[in-house]
Amino acid sequence: MKRYRILYLIICLLASCCLFGCGAQQEAVEESVLPEEPVEALAPGFDVLFVSDSHIAADTTDGIFRNILTQGLAAGEDVRMVLHGGCMTVDAADEAAWAVFEQQIAVLGETPLYPAWGDTDHAQTQNKYFTLAHNGPADLPSQFYSFDEENAHFIMMDSSYMGLQNDSYVQWLRDDVAAAGKQWNILVMHHPLYPATEGETDQMRAEAQRAIWLAAIEEAGIDLVLCGHQHVYQRSEPLLQGVADADGIVYLMVSSGGAAPAGALLADGYGAMTRDDVSSYCLLHISETTIEITAFDQDGTEIDHFTLE
Repeated sequence: MKRYRILYLIICLLASCCLFGCGAQQEAVEESVLPEEPVEALAPGFDVLFVSDSHIAADTTDGIFRNILTQGLAAGEDVRMVLHGGCMTVDAADEAAWAVFEQQIAVLGETPLYPAWGDTDHAQTQNKYFTLAHNGPADLPSQFYSFDEENAHFIMMDSSYMGLQNDSYVQWLRDDVAAAGKQWNILVMHHPLYPATEGETDQMRAEAQRAIWLAAIEEAGIDLVLCGHQHVYQRSEPLLQGVADADGIVYLMVSSGGAAPAGALLADGYGAMTRDDVSSYCLLHISETTIEITAFDQDGTEIDHFTLE
């Protein structure tokens, strides 16, 4: 009988341990699977390729521009578009030059190319080759135009008209950016507001354009200005009214067709980084929080890298 009593006590003890042990384990399990606050994943962003001054002629046989486009597409994970800063061909009226240009941009496939107008371009001819928004000022509907991609707004402007004192053009820019309401505003034009090289004409043009446009560009909330024309690579310091300021706008110039620089570099220029010995292009990675910009030479070698926040 004593044996049975001992056996009964042992069974009770084991049952008690299992009961309380299992209870503790259950509490631990329940505590470990309590739902956490959901973390909202940031969108991965997208890429934009910026080129300028391809200067394609009817007798162009080198593949500098074509190779730059090929490299740029390969460098990005999700290249949505190509922005061209102007001077696509040497003569906008030369159909043979356009035929060569079309051969070179064939590497883009379905990736769209959006041009700003340069010295050798004019909208009347180029509207035959590009399907563009006609949402600019009433008398320049496609020389000035804009479009959106996710959280970015792109404004393409014909800088040959930007030296004219026309308040309606300036007001168009203000209204356009305000109506878009995007996080990032990127302006593309051909002639630089802050030149990299010497040359009286470029200096005079830049001064006239700054007098008319600079206040509107800064007040509208433009984050980045892309340009070409002088056949060098230059990234400015962030500038407000021509003075370095952490809250200012970065002005970025590239040249993608192998043309020689327009002149000697300014001794007291605006560049945080300048190269006059390479052809160049930039890849912009635009995300919810930053624009990450990487510049390359014609061989695909990185020459500059910076981030806007």
